[in-house]
Amino acid sequence: MLQSDHEVMDQLGLPTDTPAQTQQLLTAARNLSSQWLSASPMKIHESTKRVIKRVVVHPEKVELYVSRSELRDVLVKDRSTSPSQLRGDDLIALEIEAKLKRCGGEVRLVMPPNSKGEIPGRSSPSLLKAIARAHEWRERIMNGSAQDLRSIVKQTGFNQRYVSRILACAFLAPDIVEAILDGRQPHDLTVQKLWSNLPTNWTEQRKRFRHSLIRHDNSLIRP
Repeated sequence: MLQSDHEVMDQLGLPTDTPAQTQQLLTAARNLSSQWLSASPMKIHESTKRVIKRVVVHPEKVELYVSRSELRDVLVKDRSTSPSQLRGDDLIALEIEAKLKRCGGEVRLVMPPNSKGEIPGRSSPSLLKAIARAHEWRERIMNGSAQDLRSIVKQTGFNQRYVSRILACAFLAPDIVEAILDGRQPHDLTVQKLWSNLPTNWTEQRKRFRHSLIRHDNSLIRP
């Protein structure tokens, strides 16, 4: 919606807007749209929490109900705007094609590429937790607070097989870790698939994942 000047004017413009205010609104909408994929998770969370009032998940789509007055304020910092000044109801109903899919022990929301062929990033809590644990446990061994794998088992209460597999994730290539942190992993990549027969050599890891870990600009991680 923000990429269309017509939609922005129709949904967020006011009859009392001056030409300068209209241009400011359109420019702000274009800027927010272009920066969205590279924005920090914190900024995205703050913006969406404020403007999205309701989310309805269907089997094949997701409906977002966005506040016109709040979105306008985010764009042009116009706190004087009240819902009654905008055309129609204050809520805009937006539909996004998406499907719920079970991936391992999780249910994930899978979205298709956007109009530019870019795949929206979506972080996986289980993958993030595995990487965080792996680096924490490796740090314990490095700083001497744990002597070896068995010490980690005793300290955490997890079984040795699980600890061994999770620790392997501490030796992932940095660019692969970055891709997972950015949410650029395939929707069906689970912790089990990540650690299964994971090579220690970074070049071999990149060869293995180059066809699945995709950048936001749709290019692949290169070996």
